Amino acid sequence: MCVRRSTYCSLLLQTIFIGIYSSTLFAELLHGEKSASLTGVTSSSGVSPSTPLNKNTVKTTDECKKYLCKYGYLTCSCHQSTKRRKRQLPEEIFPIEYNPNSLSTTPDMAAADETGRQLTSPSLAHEEQIPCTDSDFVIALKKFQKNYQLPVSGLCDSNTTRQMSQKRCGQPDTVIDKLEGEDDDSLKQVRKKRSLSDMIEEAARLEEAKKRRKQLFQQYMDEIKEEKARPLGVPKNHKRTKRSTSKGLKKKRVSWRLMVNHEYLYISGEEQRSIMRMAFRYWSEVIPVCFYEHKDSNSEADIEIGFVEGVHLNCYRQFDGYGGEIAHKVDDDLHFDSSEQYTVELDSSTRLSLLLVAAHEIGHVLGLNHSTQVDSLMHAIYHELLDGTFQLSDHDRRQITSLYGPCNGSFNSVFDFVRTDLRTNRRMFNSYFFREDHVWKYQNNLERTTIGDPIRIDTNWDRSLKNIDTFLHYYKYNTSTSRFYDEHLFFKGSSYYLYNAHTHVVEQSGRISQKYPSYNSTFSIPSNLDAAFFDFRRRVSLIYFFKGRKVYSYNYQPGSSHQCCTSVQNIVDLFPPATPDDLHSENSYETGIDTAYYSNSKRNLYFIKGDDVWVDELFSSNSNSHGHRMKYVGKWYNLWFYICDADCPA
Repeated sequence: MCVRRSTYCSLLLQTIFIGIYSSTLFAELLHGEKSASLTGVTSSSGVSPSTPLNKNTVKTTDECKKYLCKYGYLTCSCHQSTKRRKRQLPEEIFPIEYNPNSLSTTPDMAAADETGRQLTSPSLAHEEQIPCTDSDFVIALKKFQKNYQLPVSGLCDSNTTRQMSQKRCGQPDTVIDKLEGEDDDSLKQVRKKRSLSDMIEEAARLEEAKKRRKQLFQQYMDEIKEEKARPLGVPKNHKRTKRSTSKGLKKKRVSWRLMVNHEYLYISGEEQRSIMRMAFRYWSEVIPVCFYEHKDSNSEADIEIGFVEGVHLNCYRQFDGYGGEIAHKVDDDLHFDSSEQYTVELDSSTRLSLLLVAAHEIGHVLGLNHSTQVDSLMHAIYHELLDGTFQLSDHDRRQITSLYGPCNGSFNSVFDFVRTDLRTNRRMFNSYFFREDHVWKYQNNLERTTIGDPIRIDTNWDRSLKNIDTFLHYYKYNTSTSRFYDEHLFFKGSSYYLYNAHTHVVEQSGRISQKYPSYNSTFSIPSNLDAAFFDFRRRVSLIYFFKGRKVYSYNYQPGSSHQCCTSVQNIVDLFPPATPDDLHSENSYETGIDTAYYSNSKRNLYFIKGDDVWVDELFSSNSNSHGHRMKYVGKWYNLWFYICDADCPA
């Protein structure tokens, strides 16, 4: 029958297929049943979105001009009409206080809002615009070519059109961030020669960073799944109160939220929320600002996030479909083009990393402009950073801390964890900063913490080490026992914990008074210590225990009844200040310290109390002097950088 009536059967089959597809799509939209896997982006029906045609490729000179207008390279009028009447922007159309400099929009980008009313870009609310000349176009083109490190020809050549056709952020390139003292040449990347060992070390470090990010993603996924199902969103009309358009955020705790009915169809809501948490954390790991997901649907979040297309959300800028402009920020809100193909994979080479795009746009909300450095997270072209190991560049870090300042706060303990590599018999160390139940691993050669830090202590350490009082590393050859002692000890309350440096487990614990008995002494080592330090310069195995104003000197001889306390003194008597001013009376170490830290990297002994740091000028591994002299050297965050809490406290 179907052979004889092929046309009829073909139409019938098409009708059935369309009906099935439409009902499936309707069910997805109605119930919000959207999911994605970590290995690929799929819809709940198991169908990946097909790759659409990129209509935003730049090929002609006219398209070059439109691009330069759209992204802020031409401040003149890109159209023939030379004068425009001043227009008032209706308050009901623009409920947000828009910043004319926050986005540049050409006149042909004016669009209608969701009610069909015509929207006008704030850039049109000027008395007069001068038309662009050929000279203006050449100057703008050369500026673009210079910014993207292309041959500066002033022509719309193949190199230029290829660059203009890349997927990019919708924010303009009118301002390129520079730090004080930087010039254009300093922003150009110079690839340094690296040894094989350097490259191996870098590869291992990047792999560790990727592992940390994946662990963090899974942690956020688990936390979200544990939460009860709850509605997320804002009022349906999405009207926003007026907010400041000044550069950056003024709050230390910032809320964010995915908008209801404006999520991405091909990634599950849980994964989108986890990715957003990670994207915000890229920045909170280096500045004293924390971000949290807003859970009250009856009030506004500081940052609203939505996936939209075309004309959207009363925004004066419309998206251009697949390719071209991917996302933009309007004041403190983030809009993503839902026509794009995003992925939650950390190292996809075929789809846009949602994590990367979100982290980039958050940088704009924080007040950063675009950077010309291709390794910068703030580079306008996304595809050049599609790598699971991407991170904030040094320039990004310096730029954002110039706006928000460094992080501060006190630590439970700071120490170098020194161990012997069993394969090479070499002594190695890592620096750690412990604060309550979190820990940072500091990379001294890079002068920053490990990517993804801080982590919870029980992630890589024994859970009993949360909220420690202090740490002590004792290492010395004992002639009486003919044994080399290499002990890593943590102290908490009245207890000590002997830690195995190779298996990373507590192999012994007990009371401090048992480990360091007082025998016939009139005093003993107290509980709840502030700090501890082994003076390896001396022939005598002298350990200093600090509590309050006092320092207890202990002659440690394992296995001998001769070990005991030798003295108890005021800290300032045993560790006098270099000058009276070095006591730093506002927060003097005279009344106690948080930690005594010998840095193998800096080869100095430090006292740290709160944010303040003193260095022992006489302490040296190469010196025969056994004396001490403390000099105030300022704040710890000027010696060790980017040690931030990252997550908002509950």
